[in-house]
Amino acid sequence: MQKPEINILNLQKNIRLGAKEIKNIKKIVLLALKSQSDALLRKINICLMDNQKIKKLNKKHLKADHPTDVLAFNIEETGEIAISAQQAKINAKAYKTEDLDELYLYVAHGCLHLLGYDDNTAMKRELMQNKASKILQNL
Repeated sequence: MQKPEINILNLQKNIRLGAKEIKNIKKIVLLALKSQSDALLRKINICLMDNQKIKKLNKKHLKADHPTDVLAFNIEETGEIAISAQQAKINAKAYKTEDLDELYLYVAHGCLHLLGYDDNTAMKRELMQNKASKILQNL
């Protein structure tokens, strides 16, 4: 499998990201794709944003008028992942985890969506959670 081009656009100020954190995000993407060798994604764009921006995307694409943690779309050979760092911070506090760990989880989760995984049932959600956990263990 050829490594995809990975682009990260940081439009948020909720979680501080330096070079190490950006490198970890890219590692998560590669670890997720490694689990599915037939993935045909040549480029992955990840946009980190706040709840206001992701709410607009959620409403436009899924007709849901509320913020969410992560959205993922396949457009030909490009994967697009939108992540709310603000929601990661909120959820980290609720689940008593670290902000960055929650953000990394959303990156893994978004990648799994790009690979065709779905979380619309309890069983599928559990499968995705287990796969995301395995990816993050290898970070």
